[in-house]
Amino acid sequence: METARPGEHDFTRGRSIARKAWIYQGQEQGPEGMDLPWAGARLGRHDFTMDINGAKIIRQRMTFTGDVQGVGFRYRAKYAAQELGVTGWVENEWDGSVVMEAQGTKEQLYRLVYNISKGTWINIEHVKRENIPVEEHEYYFDVKGY
Repeated sequence: METARPGEHDFTRGRSIARKAWIYQGQEQGPEGMDLPWAGARLGRHDFTMDINGAKIIRQRMTFTGDVQGVGFRYRAKYAAQELGVTGWVENEWDGSVVMEAQGTKEQLYRLVYNISKGTWINIEHVKRENIPVEEHEYYFDVKGY
């Protein structure tokens, strides 16, 4: 059975392959005998990072201000996250900002913000980033509040 690498997306199940590895830590095979060459993934110090074959997985809470509501921001975030294999969620706030928690490598998270910012009507003026603990059992990227 051919498998994707960490960060790639398993479209047949709608969840990140990397996330599956975290559930089956230390095992040679995952669900239904799926080979996990990166088995042995473990949480890093203080649960702020996770290693998968040397790739540091982090989770950030980002608050976006600017023209970010009513312009398709959340849906663009969802599809960009799915394309990159990032997990988490995004939600509008009452003050006109958008909050997003995203989990992946540092590069994936920066690409995610870049891909969102390419939206036609989206104008991000400021992004506040905060590192938060990694969530082990998260499998997809969700849009909240619709």
